[in-house]
Amino acid sequence: MPRLSTLPATALLALAATAGCSHSMDASEIKRNPHPKQAYAITVTVDGAPRPFDSIKVLMHSEIENRDCAPRDLLSGVHQTPSADPEFTFRRTGESYTGTVYFDALLDGNYFWLGKCHWQPNMLNVELRIGKQVYVASISPADITGHRTVKTYFLKEQFGHAEAELEFEPSLPKTYENLAAEHPQQYFSIELAAREHGA
Repeated sequence: MPRLSTLPATALLALAATAGCSHSMDASEIKRNPHPKQAYAITVTVDGAPRPFDSIKVLMHSEIENRDCAPRDLLSGVHQTPSADPEFTFRRTGESYTGTVYFDALLDGNYFWLGKCHWQPNMLNVELRIGKQVYVASISPADITGHRTVKTYFLKEQFGHAEAELEFEPSLPKTYENLAAEHPQQYFSIELAAREHGA
């Protein structure tokens, strides 16, 4: 299922703290699971980029699924939805990067003394950097558990020319898939392939 590219981003271990609430959660309070078991192998393959990327960062955006374990906002009465982005290490081999991600990377716990909070992954984001540009490709937990491959297309003419910080992330899947098929020399792709760890 191919995708296209445009703007926004992800943040390192950023927490959603609602204004007016006295029980906001600090990133330092989130604990990594010392013995994660839900492992999946991910291969990131770059095809047709003008030159190699400088670095890669892989983040699993996760949220607490049972919001009643978090305090309510004092003004709206709505429960907070704390979130975090645990990072995973990937190694480079030629035009590909490989690594293992864990759905249970974060430790469930009674963070607010309102009952145990359960973390749920909702998107794996791969950030590839070239100079001041960051290209983002994503794959959902459903695609990961289904061992699917997701390909994202980007324009070559934008590659590495930004003087200011720029970020490109996927949207409008069909548009770029069709354009890339018609004009393959104008696009490069980032492919995310998932399989069971050890398979």
